[in-house]
Amino acid sequence: MRPASSSGLALLVLGAFGCGGSLGADSSGRVGSGDANGAGGTASSGPGADGGSIGVGGNGGGTGVDGAAYIGDYTWGDVMVHVAPTSIAPGTFVLEVTDLTTNPNVVVTSTYQSASGSNSLEGAFARAVYGCASGAVTEVLLYTCAHQGSVVAEPGCLSVYFDSSGLTGDYVSLSGAGCVIKSGTANIQLPVPLPPVDGARPDAATGSFMLECDGNDGARLQLNGRFDIFVQSGFLLC
Repeated sequence: MRPASSSGLALLVLGAFGCGGSLGADSSGRVGSGDANGAGGTASSGPGADGGSIGVGGNGGGTGVDGAAYIGDYTWGDVMVHVAPTSIAPGTFVLEVTDLTTNPNVVVTSTYQSASGSNSLEGAFARAVYGCASGAVTEVLLYTCAHQGSVVAEPGCLSVYFDSSGLTGDYVSLSGAGCVIKSGTANIQLPVPLPPVDGARPDAATGSFMLECDGNDGARLQLNGRFDIFVQSGFLLC
């Protein structure tokens, strides 16, 4: 199993990324270097491969921009992303896994608690990256489990990466077999990427998806998920 995120360059909550700087890697070990016009990330050769730096605060990406500037809709093939206040509290990530190679099909449902804003690696969470000038979303990542930056994910863990070029990801079955995501559809709603006011709880990222993956044990799995989870937001510096 390849890394689900870069170990040294984890996406910061309301952080900003230097132009050309590394983003958190996707589920197949790529590191996004998304552009400013929402065209989506491109691949580099591994976590932190380009050596870009991470900055924090209002010197990029638009943390000082009115939240209305981020509201919008994006269609990436069969993936739809909507940015607007969700008014939903972080809760759970429910994953239903159907083995299409068995007769009758075997269905296993797992529920993962959302991470909190204080420590995003203690539960299921999302990551969203925004361009430096336009404020457009360039990529979205979903994780069911903590500590997916390690080389080997635990059984039952899913990591999936979406951008304008498509989707990729990995799932580890409860038996420990790896499964590479090949196709799917998704409808994702992201809150505006601004900090909560006066200590209010953050809005959750919410949505659903259907993914198909091929397992290294010969299984063909369908993954149906629905989630209301904490989301980290990052910005590319101009």
